[in-house]
Amino acid sequence: MDTRARYKINSPDVIYENVDNEVLIIEFNTGNYYSTNNSGAEIWELLAAGAPVGEIIQKIGTKYSDGNGDIKTAVDQFFNELLDENLISPVKIEPGDTEGHAAEIGTSTRSEQLVFEAPVLQKYSDMQELLLLDPIHEVDETGWPAPKKE
Repeated sequence: MDTRARYKINSPDVIYENVDNEVLIIEFNTGNYYSTNNSGAEIWELLAAGAPVGEIIQKIGTKYSDGNGDIKTAVDQFFNELLDENLISPVKIEPGDTEGHAAEIGTSTRSEQLVFEAPVLQKYSDMQELLLLDPIHEVDETGWPAPKKE
């Protein structure tokens, strides 16, 4: 994955909330919802702040020791999962583009570094029917909830 690449959250179809270092994500087109925590939550927050992939890898590498894993490979795999689930999409890079400033994540000194665990994206589909009947998104003259028309 190109370390200069940037991604954006596919709003308004995707919403999220960070609760106690766990990011809860809802994708309204499929009715699936997701959860990620620890390094996954930190990667998501950096992505949401507009950080390029290389900066995300660098910031995660500063906070965590690599242990037996490869941070770059794990971050690449996580981004590929997010893309596969249609939660994010690439942002076109323009020459000289320096937009986007990453959020800060807590860092620690080398002796205090946490051991890196690859981010995990948990996927849940048990509430699909309910989320697809979301009245906020599908209100028409018949009232709501109204299922999405396909």
